[in-house]
Amino acid sequence: MLMLIDEEIIKAIKKNDRRTILQLYEYSFNKMMGLTVRYFKNEEEKMSVVNNSFIKIIDNISSFRVGTNYLAWIGRITYNEIINFISKEKKYKNFMNFDKYDTEITTLTDDGHVNNVEWIDEKEILELIHKLPSATRIVFDMYVIEGDVTYKEVSKTLKISIETVKWHLKVARKQLKEQINKRKEYEYRG
Repeated sequence: MLMLIDEEIIKAIKKNDRRTILQLYEYSFNKMMGLTVRYFKNEEEKMSVVNNSFIKIIDNISSFRVGTNYLAWIGRITYNEIINFISKEKKYKNFMNFDKYDTEITTLTDDGHVNNVEWIDEKEILELIHKLPSATRIVFDMYVIEGDVTYKEVSKTLKISIETVKWHLKVARKQLKEQINKRKEYEYRG
C-alpha cells in the first residue's frame, strides 16, 4: 500500500484526525519495525522504539517536506530513536565501554572462509547477527549493514571511542565467522 503524504494529510494529522493518524501508523509500521528488529531482540523494546518514533513523527509532521521520501524521513527519525533508546538503557551502556582491545582488525574475507556465503539466505544471516551481543550488533549494523558510515561517525553517534567501534566490529566478525563455519560443517556432515 502506497500512501502519498501531502498537505491534506499533514493538515489532518495536525488536527488530530484519528483515522488519518491510524492510516499513517499502519503505513509507517513496517519501516519502523524493520529497523528495530536489527537492533533489538526483545519485543517490548522494539515496540517502545516504534511507538516513540511514531510520536516524534506526528509531533514533527509539519517539518516533513511534501514531495520528499516519507519512508526515508521516518527511517531517520526511527534510527535516531534507536540510538536514544540505546544510550539511555543501562544494560546497553555496560556493553559499550571497551577502551582496550586487540588492534588487529580482520575482515570477513581475510581467511577465505566466508567469501562464498551464497548458501546462507538473508533470514539466516539476520539470525546470526541477532546472536551477537546487543552493543556489538548495533555497531556492526551501523557500520556494515547500513554502510557508508565511518568509524568516526559510528563513534560520534553512539558516543563511544573509535577504538571501541573497532573492537565491536572485530568481535562481530569473529563470532559471525565462527557461526558460519559451524553451519558449513553441519551442512557438510548432514
